[in-house]
Amino acid sequence: MVSMARRLTFKELTVEDEHSSRRGMTIKGLLVTMLVIGVLLALGLIRVWTRTEMVRMGFDLRKAGENQRALVIERDTLRRELAALKTPSRVERIARKELGMREPGPDQIIELGKK
Repeated sequence: MVSMARRLTFKELTVEDEHSSRRGMTIKGLLVTMLVIGVLLALGLIRVWTRTEMVRMGFDLRKAGENQRALVIERDTLRRELAALKTPSRVERIARKELGMREPGPDQIIELGKK
């Protein structure tokens, strides 16, 4: 068998070398193909992620707008309540009925700044 290995001709070696170089080209081609597929997959995932984020932000924006409108309505309601609570007639009524206050008599009034 050893003698058989030595009988290979130059042409046979060349054919074998061509096969091994083709194998190398195939591996390089496969690596390039895998790289291209990986890049395309990454770009696709980035696109899907950005679209998903846009949709989520749209929902968040709509929700924030609804929340803002509800807060504006609540603020306006509270302002009306405060204005109603501050009316002079209400303050006087509470002072007289609940706190027992009355108009001061002439002897209870002290003028300041008179010499």
